[in-house]
Amino acid sequence: MSWPVVAKRRLLDPYRSRYLWVVLGVTVLLFGGSINMVTSAGLVSILLGLGSLFVPLLAIVGSYRTIAEPHQTGSLRVVLSYPHSRRDVVVGTAVGRSLFTGAIVSVGFLVAGVISLLTFGIDSAVPVLVVWFAAVLFGVSLAVLAVGISAAARTTNLAAIASFTFVLLFFGGWNLLPQGIRYALNGFSSPPPTQPEWVDVFVALNPTQAFIHLAQGFLPTRPMLLEPGVHTTAWFGTLVLLGWALVPLSIGSWLFERRDL
Repeated sequence: MSWPVVAKRRLLDPYRSRYLWVVLGVTVLLFGGSINMVTSAGLVSILLGLGSLFVPLLAIVGSYRTIAEPHQTGSLRVVLSYPHSRRDVVVGTAVGRSLFTGAIVSVGFLVAGVISLLTFGIDSAVPVLVVWFAAVLFGVSLAVLAVGISAAARTTNLAAIASFTFVLLFFGGWNLLPQGIRYALNGFSSPPPTQPEWVDVFVALNPTQAFIHLAQGFLPTRPMLLEPGVHTTAWFGTLVLLGWALVPLSIGSWLFERRDL
């Protein structure tokens, strides 16, 4: 198998352009500036907020073109002329983009950790490490998701539309879907104010919510946004993130292997 060769190439691609320095600059400024504006009581909330907003954009925007663009331009034929199978290309791209995303997220949390240690003391180390771990898994999950979309799409435009649709879903659209379903099931009229249990479970399937539950599951204090249950546990959040990575990647790889280049 030659997917490690593809993974190394995909990992090093950003280092050959200005994209890396732009992303690093934005990451350092965003994390450093945000931590400077909070108190110790608000540290966890700001870290979760940064992870929820910054990580999806970093992972998806940085990965949705990785296979669709060379497919559209024809350069993918050159890659496949080497001893790489199509599956090697998909797996290697997913691994390479995951490593890159994890590295950038780690830089942001390193900056946040140093500033919080200097400002709030050693007690801030645990929450920073916990949220960093959850954010890296979150970023890897969405980077792999975007690679799966890129493998499934025939053009970069289709990959962009699909990717940014998921971004909008994760930023709030997902949580509105149950209300629309309940409205339709209630004869297109306002449903009762009491929400059924399945609504919270559905909301917990949002990878952004899964990231928050994963982090909160290991923190000393757990300010839950949903009613406590199995769907708010750290292991459930981990399974959700794995699902959002592996299912789209498998579908994208299956479509990519059967497509005429």
